[in-house]
Amino acid sequence: MKLPYRYRGLAMMIALLILLPAAAWRYALRDTVRTASECLKLRAEISALPDTAEDAASGLRNRRELILSGLLLDHIGRDVRVTGYTPAVTERRGSLALHTAEVALTGTFAELLRILHRIEREVPECAVRSAVWRLTEDRAAPNGRLTLTMYIQQICKTDNL
Repeated sequence: MKLPYRYRGLAMMIALLILLPAAAWRYALRDTVRTASECLKLRAEISALPDTAEDAASGLRNRRELILSGLLLDHIGRDVRVTGYTPAVTERRGSLALHTAEVALTGTFAELLRILHRIEREVPECAVRSAVWRLTEDRAAPNGRLTLTMYIQQICKTDNL
């Protein structure tokens, strides 16, 4: 569609005033504004963090150690059978140590799922890093045996200072 010559200037002005800012926003400014707002949010989160590593480690002093002492097994309950428990100290840095436990459980799917949920929600000292589900054939069980292997980690304060 051709515009008459006398309206062509008006059409160019409308395109310049409406389409140019819309294109600039779409292709350049939208991502910049989004990134700037995320930067402001992250700056607020960082300012709320403790200033030094000692302040961050002071929150670990009152935590109880659950993995090496075996107290983690108290949170598992009696609905499932514990087929393996391997605690280890995986890393040490200064006054902090990372304790990791490999816990193997067998039972029904609903019971194992409840245990996994309970550990994730009710044990704030530990974090479930991985959960591996396996179905193994067992002659005693007609449908096989469901095994849940969880890898649980806890950061602990050591008294080496």
